[in-house]
Amino acid sequence: MNRPAQRFATVLTALLVTVCLASSLFAAAKTATIPPTQQQLQQMRAQQVQLQTDVAELKGQIDALKAQIPRPQSWTEKYVPSLAVFVSIIAAVLSVGFNIVFFILNRDLNKQIAERTVTIEAQKLLLEINKQYLSCPDLFAIYDDVAAIRPGAIDDNLKKKIEALGYMKLNIFELVYEVLPNADPWKAYFEDSLKRCQVLREELNRELGTGLYNRKLIKAYTDWLNKYNAAQAAIATPPQGAGAS
Repeated sequence: MNRPAQRFATVLTALLVTVCLASSLFAAAKTATIPPTQQQLQQMRAQQVQLQTDVAELKGQIDALKAQIPRPQSWTEKYVPSLAVFVSIIAAVLSVGFNIVFFILNRDLNKQIAERTVTIEAQKLLLEINKQYLSCPDLFAIYDDVAAIRPGAIDDNLKKKIEALGYMKLNIFELVYEVLPNADPWKAYFEDSLKRCQVLREELNRELGTGLYNRKLIKAYTDWLNKYNAAQAAIATPPQGAGAS
């Protein structure tokens, strides 16, 4: 039993004892054969007043003790605050989850837009190169097979134009390999240009260690160059066992 309950029981016992004593006094007074004197009546009235005062004090103490006894919590007081906290946590978790999903979707969308933009820009540069071919057909001499047919027709002015055209081609490939994660559709065009255009090979060989071009383009070129050199070596080396009969 806790302390407030013990105090309540003590006060209640004292109240019952006082009431019993008062009842005994009143019963003795009523049953007395000798009528009380004036002094006795005054004493009885004083005892009665004192008894009423004690009863009032005891009632006050009982009320105070009742206030100290912990009142059991209701269902709403006990569970509603916890439920509100739980709902707040769930709402916060859902908000974070929605933000993450939105961020991922937005990132993928921006990535698709960037890739689409790069593809369009690369195609615009290709269109510009085709315009250069139309305005000056001699620029087809950028290809080794065409230049071999007309070696005397390539003067210094045309040679500089061919070099500028080669720079435009490399800028296209650099843009594609830098941004597009899958440059395979452009790989065939890039490798065909390297195979047929000595201007591109010479430019990339000069800039291999300078960092002028991005590392993805340089890696694509070195991979092609290794395969090209291996193929040329295989062609130059006769098969084992072959000899004059």
